[in-house]
Formats: sequence, structure tokens, C-alpha cells
Amino acid sequence: LSSLSPLDLELVGIIVETMSLSRSSSHLALSLYKTVCETRSSGTAGMSETDIMWVSEFERVMTESAARYGMFGMVESSFRNSRNLPLPFSSRFFYVPDCDPDVERAQLIRLTMPGSGKRSETKKYKQYYWKPVGK
Repeated sequence: LSSLSPLDLELVGIIVETMSLSRSSSHLALSLYKTVCETRSSGTAGMSETDIMWVSEFERVMTESAARYGMFGMVESSFRNSRNLPLPFSSRFFYVPDCDPDVERAQLIRLTMPGSGKRSETKKYKQYYWKPVGK
């Protein structure tokens, strides 16, 4: 983790802590951001430009940490909008303690995380919401 900036290192720690205290095993960057705001500040109302910037930072830090160390996994949404573009902030992330370079944190998080890691089936995107059939 030494190649990450001090802010990125702090964000990684906050993200891992937030994931470990959640009942869910995978998370949208937006839901992680909202949880952090709710637990660490007075809360938010709507998605301001600042909110969008921070959610983008969460995704960037998790994506970079995934690429460098493999400590976050990502499940990309296959859903596309009318212009065939993915929805912003639609990827889900999960923590992989075995790949965390901070061994002490990984050991502690393993004790607090629900379940014993991601099942291979939950690492795949599932489309649960369907468009209504036209009449």
C-alpha cells in the first residue's frame, strides 16, 4: 500500500472498515459513501457535486487497490442505458482479506466480517429488475 497517497490509504481503511461492519458481502460505491457519511458526519441530503466527486474517489481507490493488490473484487453491472453505456456507480465491490497487504488489518477484519468470504456465484452480476413487457 506504500504507493498510495496518504488520502488513498485513509480511504482504503475507511472502506474496509465500512465493508466489514456491513451485513452485505458486496457494495456499491454509492452505498459505501452514504454509510460513511451517516456514521462519520451529520448525514447528507441528495447527491451534490461533492457527493458525486467522493463516490468517484471511492470507486477510483477501490479499483486501483484491486489492480495493485487484489484486495477488492469488482462485479460489473451488465445493465446498459438507452445509449448502451453502463450506469454510473453501478459496479459492486467486495473486500478480499487474503490479498490485503496490511496483514494485521486483514486478520482483524476476518474476525468481524459476516460469512467466510465471497461465494463464486456472488461474484457474478445478476439482473434482478426487468423491464415490463410491452402490450
